[in-house]
Parts: sequence; structure tokens; C-alpha cells
Amino acid sequence: MRVHVQSFQADPAGLFTREQWNGVFGQSSGHDVSFGCTSDDLRAIESEVEVLLIATRGLRAMLPINAPKLKIVSVSSAGVDMLAPFDWLPSGAVLLNNSGTHSVKASEFALMGLLMLANRMPQFIAAQSLGQWQPVSVRTLANNRLTVVGLGAIGARCAEVASALGMHVTGVRSRPGTHPACVEVVGVDQIDRVLSYSDYLVLSLPGGATTRHLLDRRRLELLPHGASIVNVGRGSVLDEDALCDLLDSGKVGGAVLDVFEYEPLLKDSRLWRTPNLVVTPHVSADDPLNYNLLTLRILFDNLAAFSKGLPMPNQIDTTTGLRQSK
Repeated sequence: MRVHVQSFQADPAGLFTREQWNGVFGQSSGHDVSFGCTSDDLRAIESEVEVLLIATRGLRAMLPINAPKLKIVSVSSAGVDMLAPFDWLPSGAVLLNNSGTHSVKASEFALMGLLMLANRMPQFIAAQSLGQWQPVSVRTLANNRLTVVGLGAIGARCAEVASALGMHVTGVRSRPGTHPACVEVVGVDQIDRVLSYSDYLVLSLPGGATTRHLLDRRRLELLPHGASIVNVGRGSVLDEDALCDLLDSGKVGGAVLDVFEYEPLLKDSRLWRTPNLVVTPHVSADDPLNYNLLTLRILFDNLAAFSKGLPMPNQIDTTTGLRQSK
């Protein structure tokens, strides 16, 4: 197949190379592959490309594309909400996400957030900035109750890591089921019940109309007093203004947010000034040492399935914006 791999020009360190391609696909992959990093590179081959691997933000900036032979578009993110609506896809073409690439790094970030919140690091950082010695009690994560909302690749890995530390983990996903790291896995219709006994909350949901403000003011107020929140999914899932109010009042004990409803976060955003809140600039899944090879491996697995007439594991249902295999 005619494959084009388009690197994100804003990140020179992340350029895909033929050496990386050969390391995953082999030197005789059977594909005719080209590489590029500028819009001109893509425009030059778009009329003949059949498979396009591209950064999500880079694709959004270049829409619409004129690629009549395009069969597969594989993007660099797990969430594809920024590409909706999907009417830009050529007729018959399918969209793949990059779910699975980010799980190790994002789960480590979420664990860091949980450890920071258990050990009251936001308070200590604030006290340090004021030159104040303020001893406060801290606690362990073990034997505390964690709810992971969204049990995709990232959420499942978060559950496994937290369970290994002795946390009692409940998973929330679209349909109830089981997971070896969770004491129970409930559907979204049971989220109110589990929030009421959650000491910690990790959000790893995709964005979109079905998840926007799933954690609204009413649901945040269901949390036990002093509960803490880590968000490594999408900012739109969380009512940020309500969270700020609850952090101000102490109802929510602390939060680590890596994603926001509008990015980059505006300078006058209330989030910058809210106590017991750590803000990071959407870096929880960044893994420059491993990202390219993991991304190419996911593309390899999907193309292998495609060549055998099997369902591609990362194919997106463009009516929901979620993976079909879920």
C-alpha cells in the first residue's frame, strides 16, 4: 500500500524516520512509504496516498485534504474529538486512533498525581513559595478507595498500578463488566453510587458530546469530603468552575489536572489561582523515547489485521468517536 508518515513539524525531536519504520515493519514491508513534516510534503502526495499516519493537531490544521485513494487515516492521539465531525473522511476511508501508545506514561503520571495528593504536595509547594514551614499530616494510598472513570488502555493501566499499591479500585466504563485490578466495574449509570465512596478519582475518558461535563457540579458534590482528583483524559469531562468552587471550600481536597476544556489555558483562568491544584500543560502521555516506535507498532498491527480482512483494533466509530472494539 502507498503509505505516508507525516511528522508533526512543531516537534523536530519527534520526527519519524525510515530506520524506525524498518525496525517495526522490516526493510521489505511490501508498502511504498514516504516521510514528511511540512504541509507541502503532504500536499505533494495526497492524491496517491492510501494510508496516512499523522499527528492529530497537524491533521486538523490541514483539513480538508484531497486524497481520493485514502483508505486509512491513523492519528497520534487516543482521543479524536478535535477532528469531529468526521465528514472530512473520504468515502470508504476509516479512522484509527493511537490507543495503547500512551498507557504506560500516562498511568505513571496519574500515579504521581495520586502520590502528590496523598502526601499533600500542593500545600507544601504553596508554603514553600511563601517561605513558610507548615507541617500537615499525610497518608498512604494503600487501603484507600480509587475510582477510575474510563477503562481504556490508560485507565486500565492506572487501575493495575493503583491496585498493586493496595488501593481498592472501582472502574467505570460504558458497560459493566470485570477487570482483574478492580473490585468492581460498573456502567456509567452507576457512577453516582461509586462517587459517594471514592477517596480518589482518576479521569481517563475521551472527549465528545457523550462525556462533556460528565463530572458536573452535582456529581462532584457526591464525593466524600476531602476527596482528590487526577485528570489525564480530556478537560471537557470535568466542570472546571465547579471544581474550583469545591477546592476553595475544601470539599475537594486537591487535584492534579493535565487537560483542560480550552487549551492552552488562558492567563486569566481561575484554575491558576485555585488552592491545592496542580496544573500541567497536557504532558501526561509525552514519551519521546518510545512514542514513535509504539505508534508504528500500532499501525503495523492494524495494517496486518486489514490485510487479513479482520477488524482493525484501533478503528473509530465515527458516529460516537470511540473505538469500535470497545
